[in-house]
Amino acid sequence: RFEALGGQVAGFESVDIKNTTDFHSVMTSFKAKNPDIIFISCYEEAGALITNHAIDVGYKGKFMYTSEWGAKSEKIVGLDKIQGSLVQAMNYTYYRKYPERDKRGVFTAFHKQYMSTYKEEYAQPATSIYDPALMFARAMEIAGSVTDAKAIRAACPKALQEAKLPLIYQNIDVLKNGLMWGAPELMLEVQGNGYNLLKELKVARE
Repeated sequence: RFEALGGQVAGFESVDIKNTTDFHSVMTSFKAKNPDIIFISCYEEAGALITNHAIDVGYKGKFMYTSEWGAKSEKIVGLDKIQGSLVQAMNYTYYRKYPERDKRGVFTAFHKQYMSTYKEEYAQPATSIYDPALMFARAMEIAGSVTDAKAIRAACPKALQEAKLPLIYQNIDVLKNGLMWGAPELMLEVQGNGYNLLKELKVARE
């Protein structure tokens, strides 16, 4: 798809992030191809380490990250080192920095309660599993059962469509493949000590 839009993929590498801790050689190889941007798609700590190793070998270009990028990544790398880079983010990354822009206030309330309870930073999946828990609990109430898996699953869309749950992400349906659907993600650009919101990204239902 990227190539169809006129882009050129200069290189690709798949790595075992569970067992690899040194990415200098991979990043040296990438740097030699003189890319405009390096797209890193993996868990937060590994992605931050890969970024630092790219910078170590002298890469001066930008990066693009998935929604795994977050508070831990920011601390490991430092936003000052990746100015102009892009983050395809869920609202967790954005509203942490700009709580005043969280008009519904649900994420901000979650963040405040989490930090008060556990007193440590958390990764984006903490917010992702919050909504399904609320959905399943309400679906059990609708189904009148905590054991009938099929009835509970069938009630999940209704639990979302009632629009009464304090969801962090405004999902409105759960699809046959199990994905919750509806809430937009955000394309952010690293700017200064924060992010510039470029646009909302909403994946088509189909």
